[in-house]
Amino acid sequence: MIKTRYSINFIVDDESFNIEVKDPSLKEKKELEDMTLKSREALDEFNSMNAKKQTLLSQIEYKKELIRVNKELLKQSPNKFELLSENKTILKEIADLDAKLKSLKDINLEKINDELESVLEYKNNLLISGDDKERLLSALKEKGISNQKFWEILGLEVAKEMEKK
Repeated sequence: MIKTRYSINFIVDDESFNIEVKDPSLKEKKELEDMTLKSREALDEFNSMNAKKQTLLSQIEYKKELIRVNKELLKQSPNKFELLSENKTILKEIADLDAKLKSLKDINLEKINDELESVLEYKNNLLISGDDKERLLSALKEKGISNQKFWEILGLEVAKEMEKK
């Protein structure tokens, strides 16, 4: 027997909710994937931008460390001109790296999160049914529990139900 609907007794604090969760049909699955595509692309762009920023910050920190070392060497070296010239070059490089860092656009994670929450809210309406559905969704909203957290926990509950068969 293959089950595509799972009866779940979901508990929030001390309150119990009886709901039914169904597996998405192929059409519903495709629809949900299409809805999340924009968020996934934005998140990938955020991760890429963040990696670039981290690389630039590391390079800046390395250059600053070179300047610190050169300053220490200046105290002992008779050839100060070369070290000062090198520091000047490094400072220009730091300025260039800093300009690149500032040119990278900031991506609004809050917007991505809001889009994902919207998709998961749609998923709530699509895949959850039962007498306590509305009461559960209201309780989650009232307690400030995100749809992301809800589906994370609900997924574990569905997995337990799947093991029972």
